[in-house]
Amino acid sequence: METIKIFLAGAKNLQDERLKLKALANALTFKYGQEGKKVTINMSSYEDFGDRQTVYDNFIKNEADIVFFLFDQRIGDKTEAEIRLAYENQRKKKRPEIYSFVRAFTDRTPEIEHLEAVLNSVSENYYVDFFNTDDLISKAKERLCKVVNQQLDLQAMYEQDSVARRTSSQTPMFRVVTGVFTIYYIIGSLAWMMFYSTAGQAMGLSLRLYIGGILLLSIFWIIVASLVGRHDSKYNVQQEALVNDTDDVRSYVEELKMMAKQYGHNETQRLWQQLIQEAESIPPRQFAHKKAALQVRATQLMNE
Repeated sequence: METIKIFLAGAKNLQDERLKLKALANALTFKYGQEGKKVTINMSSYEDFGDRQTVYDNFIKNEADIVFFLFDQRIGDKTEAEIRLAYENQRKKKRPEIYSFVRAFTDRTPEIEHLEAVLNSVSENYYVDFFNTDDLISKAKERLCKVVNQQLDLQAMYEQDSVARRTSSQTPMFRVVTGVFTIYYIIGSLAWMMFYSTAGQAMGLSLRLYIGGILLLSIFWIIVASLVGRHDSKYNVQQEALVNDTDDVRSYVEELKMMAKQYGHNETQRLWQQLIQEAESIPPRQFAHKKAALQVRATQLMNE
């Protein structure tokens, strides 16, 4: 089950808007459930935590996947601190996703100019304006569904890889070789038994010699199975490492794509695309050695 945690921050007077956004989260959870998708959207605001600023800050830093900031054409000191905290955490940990919504205005007041200055100082995404509650819900839903669908796609990819890894711990080579030698063991044992019961006894062969022959066949089968199993175990370890490296590449590529959408603009979009393509082309076994260089370039693009 994928749980997406959202914190609603901003103007306290937008209570109706917060209530309807929470209703949207519940409705989307129900909708995804009806579609058979395992996701829960938990949306919280200061009303759910009480008047404790440290609790909000901890939730933003350590738990929130998304933060929605709602502004009614001004920003208070506490909310300014929260939005700076959220963006600083995003730069360090690549989370949470942040969206700012500002009620549309016609007159440029000092409060509006201060709000825009703060938002410009933390992000190039600026903000989304909304004209009324319905407009806010529509725009928030579009962005929320986009994030949820990305998370569901990642979840589905990991589940498919997990199922593939669980299907069998033995390679086809192990099963074929051990199966063939098991058949040879059975045929050899039957042939030795038939020989002993017919010509062997007539030749005066002892029962001890017959049992010794069976033991030799068994020991030979065990040696072959052990050798094949040892090779199979080494192969599985290598394959598991390759699968994990491939997961790392896919996860990082998705992370780069989200960063490109978050921080990209006309001047850097082509460079982001080149970086993503380069990450996609890296052989999985080499990814661990090249990730640091990719991250340095991504950080540079984020700051351009």
